[in-house]
Amino acid sequence: MTASPDSKIRIPDATLFQELDGECVLLNLANESYYGLNESGTRMWTVLAESESITAACETLLGEYAVDEKTLKNDLLQFIDELLESQMVEISAA
Repeated sequence: MTASPDSKIRIPDATLFQELDGECVLLNLANESYYGLNESGTRMWTVLAESESITAACETLLGEYAVDEKTLKNDLLQFIDELLESQMVEISAA
């Protein structure tokens, strides 16, 4: 399933998340892949996990970062695509 603006990001049980000093590590126990996220990636992860949709996450992040909407949407969708490819997240209906 591909992400649409109304999609909600769901974190599977096999994905572990550990934050330390504003950065985090993601570990997928099912396929043993992991990611290290910097501070902005960690914030994207947190907002996506808490938001009702990708659009809502984008709106929250636009209020926090000095970036234009098109750039943020592109960066966020690329981030989501990478997470989907590594099976760190799943897509569900909002």
